Amino acid sequence: MAPSPRRLLRRNERTVSLPLLLPPPFDPSLLLTFNLRGLNQSYGVFQAYYETVLLRTQSPSSIAWIGSLQIFLLFFMSIFVSTQMDKGRFQHCFTGGSILLTVSVLATSFCT
Repeated sequence: MAPSPRRLLRRNERTVSLPLLLPPPFDPSLLLTFNLRGLNQSYGVFQAYYETVLLRTQSPSSIAWIGSLQIFLLFFMSIFVSTQMDKGRFQHCFTGGSILLTVSVLATSFCT
């Protein structure tokens, strides 16, 4: 007979079953949330760079739309993606995307 997933303890001829405490499975959505929220919260640094170097002809309010759109898409797409994440999909996308995003942010520090 196969052992049950519960551990059995014997005390005075009585059997007491205790549930095994297993750690929860790894959830990459927590790391993804830290990563994306960190980039969105630090958008002011990127906006200052856009105003002085890349988009000098644009007004600051039109450049601010870039960050606003980023935050909107983060929360809007989470409505649809969260159910798929709960089903265990997107594992390869998270791994590859996390590596590429980390490398690209580190590579940005080498720009002059």
